Amino acid sequence: MIESLIFQPSLSIAWLLFLGGLPAFFIIIGLITRCRGAFLRLTALISLILVLLNPMITKEQREPVKSTVGIVIDHSESQTFGTREEDSNKARIQLKNVLASYPQFEPRFIEVGKFSDDHYAPSTNLFHALTQAISDIQPSRYAGTILITDGQVHDIPQLSEFNHDAPINALITGKTDEFDRQIKFIAPPRFALVNKPIILSILVEDKGQFKDPMPAQANIIVRINDQEVGHHSVTPGVIFQTEIILPHAEKNIIQVTTDTHEGELSLDNNRAITVIEGIRENLRVLLISGAPYNGERTWRDLLKSDSNIDLVHFTILRPPEKADNTPVNQLSLVIFPTTKLFVEDINNFDLVILDGYQHSTALPLIYYDYIAQYVQKGGALLIVTGPEFTKEFSLAKTPLIRVLPALPNGAIIQKPFRPTLTKVGERHPVTRGLATPTHPAHQWGRWLRQIAIQNTGKNIAIMKGADEQPLLLLSHVDKGRVGMLLSDESWLWARGFEGGGPYAALYRRIAHWLMKEPELEEEKLSALSHHYHLTIRRQTLQNHPKPVEIIFPSGKKKNITLTKEQEGVFTGSIQTNETGIFTIHNGDQTVFSTVGSINSPELSDLISTEEKLAPISKHTGGNVVRLWNEEKNSIHLPPIKLIQSKTGKISSLSHSIVLKEATETRLVNISHFPIFSGFLALLTCLLLLSSVWYRENH
Repeated sequence: MIESLIFQPSLSIAWLLFLGGLPAFFIIIGLITRCRGAFLRLTALISLILVLLNPMITKEQREPVKSTVGIVIDHSESQTFGTREEDSNKARIQLKNVLASYPQFEPRFIEVGKFSDDHYAPSTNLFHALTQAISDIQPSRYAGTILITDGQVHDIPQLSEFNHDAPINALITGKTDEFDRQIKFIAPPRFALVNKPIILSILVEDKGQFKDPMPAQANIIVRINDQEVGHHSVTPGVIFQTEIILPHAEKNIIQVTTDTHEGELSLDNNRAITVIEGIRENLRVLLISGAPYNGERTWRDLLKSDSNIDLVHFTILRPPEKADNTPVNQLSLVIFPTTKLFVEDINNFDLVILDGYQHSTALPLIYYDYIAQYVQKGGALLIVTGPEFTKEFSLAKTPLIRVLPALPNGAIIQKPFRPTLTKVGERHPVTRGLATPTHPAHQWGRWLRQIAIQNTGKNIAIMKGADEQPLLLLSHVDKGRVGMLLSDESWLWARGFEGGGPYAALYRRIAHWLMKEPELEEEKLSALSHHYHLTIRRQTLQNHPKPVEIIFPSGKKKNITLTKEQEGVFTGSIQTNETGIFTIHNGDQTVFSTVGSINSPELSDLISTEEKLAPISKHTGGNVVRLWNEEKNSIHLPPIKLIQSKTGKISSLSHSIVLKEATETRLVNISHFPIFSGFLALLTCLLLLSSVWYRENH
């Protein structure tokens, strides 16, 4: 109860000064001159002024304001090991019961680290969640924080940047005799060149107190896309480096595993996974042009504009059999380096293009055999044919015949025609989607000439031309690929003849398919994960692929049926709660995909610890206490100690939960008691005024 004296005047202060000032002036003169009755007049004036001032006693009834206690419960994945989750739940219940006996405290529970029943956050960010949860609380009304966690917190703020003045206490779950082995990559690259050696740094760490002596060496196995590529013996605690080679472009999943030991906290971190995107070096293309024609520059200009391609271009302008009287020293030509190109460097090229080229003595027949061998061993060849393909020196009459997709029948179709896609071409990645709503296929410009062929049946026709004859052929030859464009009129599209056509996209796709661009494979299975959602995409020339088999990290298998997304593309998806590497099979296609946070900080260090939170707890005047009591073989909640203000060091309060009581109070009730009013004031004033009047009359 708080008492105080206040005034509630009936008139404003100005009026009170005016009404009381003038009489007071004359009364003071009377007092100075010792005039009889002056003191009585002063007493009457004071009584009147007191009545107008209305003095009263105020009594306030107040009670302390409740302080909020922030209780942060760590539900992260690392809390699922051992008895930590059970201990956390017990500690929460006990805390709730204990705080119920402290009416000045109001607990606020904050759940952190779990998105849903099966999905965990990749890291433990207790302080971020705490800051958001108590943002509406005044600092003076915040009693302190109690963290129930294993101590593996990943967002502990720097002390120099931390302005929190309430005690931070931590109740550590887990036991003191925990041990665990983990393996991890040290700064793995995100991208690397295909078929080039790269160095991986790997670290095996033993943490905690192992019950039995551990071997001096640990065994690790390295796998790329589930294929074992290395087995090594390493020293725990020492970074080990090994060399690997990425087998293909796009996503490559690298996995390393190490020995497991009985009693470890978790076996999940005895493996580590990283994804390295394989990229190809600049592709080298050899373009050899025959006699100059209108479309010669089209291929050259398009290939030179591609920053991923290094182009080497030769045009045979003066073959050896051509004789004229021009002296050699006056010719601005270079000798065609046949031996260097087709013997020494042929395997350094990713693609060879013969554009309008026919056999000449500039290239002896033996070199065509080298080109054929290059294709069969995995190289790529594109032949752009014109009338020369039907003549005496046709490439079909060289050793290249064994890799050609088709042979000429000797006829040349000389009439306008509009190139269109075949049924297979509508599905094939090279030509699928060439027609767009703004430029449909029926608006493509016409070509004027086509070479007729006798189909050998070893190819895929993806475009057709005059009289439904094949126009663009693609073929697999052993390990290599061959393409054949049976017209030299494609340059008309580049010139915009009759509206032109998608020549740039077509040329680029042909070249990159021949050079085995993964996105352009006819039969391709791919998978993309987002959080815990896995999407499968199947690219195929089939009418409908078979169901896809998915093997989960746990070993569980599931078949899903794919639905048609567009011509040649089928997709399907699943939702999962498992984390790790998923294996997807469809026919002879197999692909791997990672789902979830495979290398999350949650699994990087599982040993419960008091050390990480000790500095910030000490800085705020709180304590870090381990819940598990080895003697009692159960958890033990430390007592609660109260302080009135922040204290730097509280040695007497160690092994306790420190909370700060609020100094603020709130008003519950207020009462006013007038001192000089009512009948008493009226009677007093009348008595005094009567006395003054009586004194004046005598």
